[in-house]
Amino acid sequence: PDSDPDSFELFGFDILIDQDEKPWLIEVNASPALSRENELDHTIKNAMVHDTIRLVDPPAYDRSIIAEVLSKKLSDKARSKWHVNKEFAGQVQKALGGIPPRQYGETPRFMGDYEMCAPSAEWDHVCKLHKKHGAGKKP
Repeated sequence: PDSDPDSFELFGFDILIDQDEKPWLIEVNASPALSRENELDHTIKNAMVHDTIRLVDPPAYDRSIIAEVLSKKLSDKARSKWHVNKEFAGQVQKALGGIPPRQYGETPRFMGDYEMCAPSAEWDHVCKLHKKHGAGKKP
């Protein structure tokens, strides 16, 4: 989603390569199996998991600050004072050690064997075509 660059989906592409070395897309899996049944599985999937974690680059955070903030929020909710205040953003920033989360469009520090396809001019073109001919939502 545009507003949350730290979320992601993993798709698995099953490709058949014929005798002329031409690739054929067989299917796309929204929840690919990550089991490792042979040496090739180990090589490919271990590298993909490693690159994915480095790409997402989850920030280190102070668990005690998070626990304190959530405890206060739950206490406020119990007293019907559930609301977002200016102090909350500062508390989250403190828990993240002052390092802001990556913003939409900002290139990750580590790409591994991934290539960024969005945002880009090509992505915008595909979205316009989809909107013109499709459901109106980004693909």
